[in-house]
Amino acid sequence: MSGAVNLRRDLNKAMDRRIISDRKLDALLRNIGAHPYLLAAFVCFGLTAFGYDSQKFINGFTVYFVLALVAGRFFLKLLRGLNDRSKNSAAVWMGFWGKFLIAFAAAEYFVKTEGKAQFVCFAGIVFTLILYILLLNNDRKYYDKIKCLALAAAGFVLRFSYVLESDIYTRQNDVWLFGGEGGHAGYIEYIYNHHALPDFDPTTLWQYYHPPLHHIICAVWLKFCSMFGIEYYMACEALQSLSMFYICVVLITLYKILRLFGLKGKALTIPFGIASVYPYLVMMSGAINNDPLMLCFFMGALYCTVRWYREQTAKNIVKIALCIGLGMMTKLSVGLIAPAVAVVFIVVLIKNRKNILNRLGQLCLFGAVCCPLGLWWSIRNLIRFKVKPTYIPMLSETDGQYIGEVPLVKRFTDFSLSQFKSVFEQWGGESYKEYNPTVAMLKNSMFGEGINESHFPEQALIIPRLLFWAAAILAAFSFVIMLVMLFRKTEGASFAEKFLLTASHLTILGNYYIFCARYKFICTMNFRYIVPCMLIGLINIGVFTQLCQKTEKAKAGELALKIISFLSSAFIALAYATMFLVIASNA
Repeated sequence: MSGAVNLRRDLNKAMDRRIISDRKLDALLRNIGAHPYLLAAFVCFGLTAFGYDSQKFINGFTVYFVLALVAGRFFLKLLRGLNDRSKNSAAVWMGFWGKFLIAFAAAEYFVKTEGKAQFVCFAGIVFTLILYILLLNNDRKYYDKIKCLALAAAGFVLRFSYVLESDIYTRQNDVWLFGGEGGHAGYIEYIYNHHALPDFDPTTLWQYYHPPLHHIICAVWLKFCSMFGIEYYMACEALQSLSMFYICVVLITLYKILRLFGLKGKALTIPFGIASVYPYLVMMSGAINNDPLMLCFFMGALYCTVRWYREQTAKNIVKIALCIGLGMMTKLSVGLIAPAVAVVFIVVLIKNRKNILNRLGQLCLFGAVCCPLGLWWSIRNLIRFKVKPTYIPMLSETDGQYIGEVPLVKRFTDFSLSQFKSVFEQWGGESYKEYNPTVAMLKNSMFGEGINESHFPEQALIIPRLLFWAAAILAAFSFVIMLVMLFRKTEGASFAEKFLLTASHLTILGNYYIFCARYKFICTMNFRYIVPCMLIGLINIGVFTQLCQKTEKAKAGELALKIISFLSSAFIALAYATMFLVIASNA
């Protein structure tokens, strides 16, 4: 009897043993929360040392240097264990050699295998799951942060693996070639070589009409890498570090917005988890065009506007101005948030009529910062080269992407089942050309323009198909929920804040459909033009889930919560599996 009691006591003691104490975990989470952007920058730029395009540039010396650091950590723990008389020295030595040999074997395999990205993706998710399970043994008050940290880690592993496998020409939009003249690559190189902005009509070369902030940052980063003797092509590959960092910033800002709205439990982890592994955000992590940085500033503008609405200080409104101004200095489409922000400004003026002079002064400060930053490039080109701010380069109607022969009404209203035989975007050839902007946008959001059946084993094609339908259901659901929740009273978000989200979403979506109507080409229907809509939709799913959690005892609330939980879990698992297969395909 006493033996059974002792066994139970030992099992309970083992279950109670924590990989890290609550005090240390609390300090760790507080430090991460205090400087998340700096931590993301440190990790993303630190990984630049490993190089990109795994078949060419993995530096074995770097890997073994990291192994040496890890072994040093193991050795320090060994010394502490040997000094602890309560521990068996033989067990301490065995633990040290066991961990060291596993780490050494992993490093050896990583350096010698051609499937480095697949190894990182698989090993990273396994390590994340183990760490997640171990940390869940801590106090329940840490559960939300632990879950979000695990989701962020899993998403980062997926994005880094994708970047590791993909080079600067894989699934890019309008990048063209380094060493050429046109495209974003040529634009970056012009600034890199001449230390100046293009001093000619920007419409004469493809993509040079874009505002230059992103391209300036890329040129500076290339200079920085070259200072350390990094071979030029590898330095170009390392530009993906910037995009990977930008997407980390987007996700951190999304998390801050979710927390600002007081979302907890599944209301927090569901939208954040979906965003962490969202396929298009994974692909954007390796993009070299200006979309990732644009998305950074857009999300920053949303977050700062909500903060200013709650705390109307000059400091907060300057942050909004910087986000919108620098965003428009990256890509003018960030200005689409301006109407929604303007409405918030008007609401604040009406609510603070007694302090209207102070608020008007803040709005003048906003304009003084935002307008010069956001409009100088357009004004410069208008004055010097007569280029309209709304200029967009037009492809020829003889281009293979042209779909103008399909009537406009059919393009927007035809949802025939034939368009869903394949969940991948169709570009003609033996198949048809995508013509419906809604259908094309949904396909593109999961697989971009370059992922198709060839990236998957035939027996695994069910995975991307299920992913597409899960995404389509979530997209439709989030749109309906956005409209419903706008007029539903919620504790964490006011009507003005929800209006900011809804108006921004509808403005961007409306602009997308107008764009597709005017420019009748397949590439016009790319999801990159409306990525903010997806993120806003996830925020609304979180707000709705919070409402369901509070009414969980009611049958409707319980059923809705179960459906959302199932759909989101399925999406996260399918998205990870899909992108892992894409990475493993080496295509």
